[in-house]
Amino acid sequence: MRSGGLTHILLVEDNAGDARLLRELLSEAGAGRFKLIHADRLASALTELSQTGIDVILLDLSLPDSHGTETLARVLAASNGIPIVVMTSLDDEELGLQLIQAGAQDYLVKGQVTAPLLTRALRYAIERKRLESELREKSRLLQSVLDSMADGVVMADQAGMFQVWNPAAERIVGAGPANVGIGQWSDHYGLFLPDKTTLYPPDDLPLARAVRGESVANVLVFLRRPDQAEGIWLSVNARPLRDENGRINGGVAVFRDITVAKRMEEALCETEERFRTIMDHSPALIFIKDLEGRYLQVNRRLETLIHLPNGSLLGKTDEDVFPPAQAAAYRANDRRVLEAGAPMEFEEAAAHPDGPQTFLVVKFPLFDAQGRCYALCGIATDITDRKREEEERQKLAKDRLLLLESTGEGIYGMDRQGRCTFINRAAARMLGYQASEVLGQEMHQLIHHSFADGSALPRARCRIYEAFISGQGCQVEDEVFWRKDGTSFPVSYSSFPVLEQGEITGAVVNFVDCTARKRLEEERSQRAARLLQQQSALIGLTQSRLFQSSPLMATLQHITEVAAKTLAVERISVWRYTDDRTAIQCVDLYILSRDRHLSEVTLQVASCPSYFQALATSHIIAADDAQRDERTAELAGYLSKIGISSMMDVPIYLFGRLEGVICHEQVGPPRRWTDDEQMFAVAMSNLIALAYEQWERRRAEEQLQQSQDRLRNLTARLESVQEEERTRIAREVHDELGQALTAVKLELSRLRDQLPQAPLSLVDTLQSIYALVDTTIQSVRRIATELRPVVLDQLGLVPAIEWQAREFQSRTAIQCTLDIYLRSVSLSQAGSTAMFRIFQEILTNVARHARASAVNINLQEQAGALVLEVRDNGRGVTDAELSNPKSLGLVGMRERALLLGGETTIKGTPGKGTTVKVRIPLDERRPE
Repeated sequence: MRSGGLTHILLVEDNAGDARLLRELLSEAGAGRFKLIHADRLASALTELSQTGIDVILLDLSLPDSHGTETLARVLAASNGIPIVVMTSLDDEELGLQLIQAGAQDYLVKGQVTAPLLTRALRYAIERKRLESELREKSRLLQSVLDSMADGVVMADQAGMFQVWNPAAERIVGAGPANVGIGQWSDHYGLFLPDKTTLYPPDDLPLARAVRGESVANVLVFLRRPDQAEGIWLSVNARPLRDENGRINGGVAVFRDITVAKRMEEALCETEERFRTIMDHSPALIFIKDLEGRYLQVNRRLETLIHLPNGSLLGKTDEDVFPPAQAAAYRANDRRVLEAGAPMEFEEAAAHPDGPQTFLVVKFPLFDAQGRCYALCGIATDITDRKREEEERQKLAKDRLLLLESTGEGIYGMDRQGRCTFINRAAARMLGYQASEVLGQEMHQLIHHSFADGSALPRARCRIYEAFISGQGCQVEDEVFWRKDGTSFPVSYSSFPVLEQGEITGAVVNFVDCTARKRLEEERSQRAARLLQQQSALIGLTQSRLFQSSPLMATLQHITEVAAKTLAVERISVWRYTDDRTAIQCVDLYILSRDRHLSEVTLQVASCPSYFQALATSHIIAADDAQRDERTAELAGYLSKIGISSMMDVPIYLFGRLEGVICHEQVGPPRRWTDDEQMFAVAMSNLIALAYEQWERRRAEEQLQQSQDRLRNLTARLESVQEEERTRIAREVHDELGQALTAVKLELSRLRDQLPQAPLSLVDTLQSIYALVDTTIQSVRRIATELRPVVLDQLGLVPAIEWQAREFQSRTAIQCTLDIYLRSVSLSQAGSTAMFRIFQEILTNVARHARASAVNINLQEQAGALVLEVRDNGRGVTDAELSNPKSLGLVGMRERALLLGGETTIKGTPGKGTTVKVRIPLDERRPE
């Protein structure tokens, strides 16, 4: 409704007649009261809704661009809460109900609309919409209140069905409303009586009573939730709900979680009970007085001690109980505490049948919630025995101090705050303080604040304080203490806790200055490093290949360099006697600073007799002051010229004979030669001797090898000459003698033909001569073949081997098996001859010594070499026979193979035979 009473109506109607009729009815109902806005399409209506303020909508459901309830739905979506009155041409109550349920405020049947009816419908629609909005807003506010309440609120009807259950209720109970009756509430939600074990009777629940018309307040209910084993305490208020006629139609319950308050109440009760128990069982005397000095509360210990004959101490003053002087002293101390308003500590004496007693009393005021003092509390501890113990302790302390002052170790004590409680003279002297300067000081900050490198040492990492924390002592070897002058010194200290009545009250630290020991350890460490360096140098030299392959001078230079660098000696030299032993000559001199080698310096033996006598009779000359030492003083001129201050000379022995010396010469300040350095120098001397011996041995081996090579060449020449001579003799025997015998045989044959009538004896003689000539011809052929087989020269090695095997088998009846995997070989004539002769020697040995019945012969090419392998099944050659220098045949086989760069291996197995393998390299050129 707009200001001035003008109602804006949006008419959505596509029928012009109906629209005109409705306009007339509205004019009839009240001209100037209504402003009609007409739209004949749904689209234009929606546009109007978005642009114009409308109070109510008259809607026809049948439009050109929309029809039926869809039209209502679309208008509702765009109306933003504007009331809608639907116009329909059907008079159908069911349809009207559906439209109202769908969101319309009312509906009118076309043809039945009158001006009053139309006006009333529009008015009611607008008013109902307003009331609905107000109701909706109140409901929202009520719901907001319920949602924001910290207390749980639930409402139920008379059947026990929950109508309201706010979030707080769900949070407290741990569940939402359930569709269960009143009789199942306790079991379903876990509601118990205050004894925590008995389910709450359903009819006695506050909400159940409210539903019956009762009002209850502050009812205690224990709720046991599945997710909270300890349970929750609830304080519940409930009252009935009534309608406008006063009839009960349900109930409402408001409850809150009072678990914290309940537990605080229980804790307070427990605290009070605990306080009472502690007071009654405390060995101290505890009391509370009012401001006038009357006792309000005392513990059992105090009542027992005073033991009043006429009853309790409560309500009485000190004057009523104690002697006047004693009571006055107590009361004076009370007033001091009350006036100061703060705790104070006193020693108060009390008379006792066993003698005077002393109490340490702590008194302090008690204040109420407004900060006003209303009473005084006192706690008194009997320190009579402690006083006596303190006197004994002081006496013991004097004795202990006397003991501490008599020791050379530093000792000091600390309390739990790390402050020095005592320190002996030795500790103060080592730290550079007077004892009075240290007492009461925080020891960590005073003497133990930093590491040796000056970096800060936090107290949390201080191992002295471990005695306080762990109660265990500790022993430390790697830290420093700091003197008054700011310098540090290494210490070895131990820290042990001080226990009094089972409690740690401090610690005792004793320490010693480790400077001398550290220096000794450092010297040992340096010596170990030197020894390790020397050992590494010796291992490196002994494992070096210099001794096996390098020239002698390179080996000597390497040794002198290693020795100079290892010992840090400026000059190291190697000297050797001349052949006539009248002088000693420098073979190599290494100068460390110049990294240079020199030589060709000679020293005459006659010029330094004492030195050379000492060298011949001593295993080492270690002269720390070389110019004054009687063994080296003769060299003073040479030494002073170069600036040599110390010498260490070790003789060199070769094959047991003194042959030279290795000299170590220190330039600069004098040097004391240590035992380790002397041992290292002796080792260097031995290595030099080893180098010389190795050199001598290599030279002898080279000479021997050269001699063997010459001998082997001579042997090869002899073998070649022998083969040439054999060939020549075989050729002459075969050609000349063979031809002569053949001619004799022919003449004998002609003579036999010319004497057909000769006597029978003459014919027999001629026949015998003829046979002898044939035999001689065969012998000549055999001898020629043995001297030089023709098959070897004409057919080659492979056929020659085959021929020799057949001939050997036919001659000895030893079965020969040939395994030859090649037709021809590219072996030189000398190689073929050597291989054939070796094969002949093998077969000869088999026939003479093996006692074999079979021989297997294998000839093949392997890895660029020709390999001949001959195996027999005889007795097997022995190791003694193989190593026998008189076995010239075996030696000959090996030498023939060696001359051609090959090898011969012979292996015998007792009872199983002998295997001979010959390997000769083939020529590089192969036959195509």
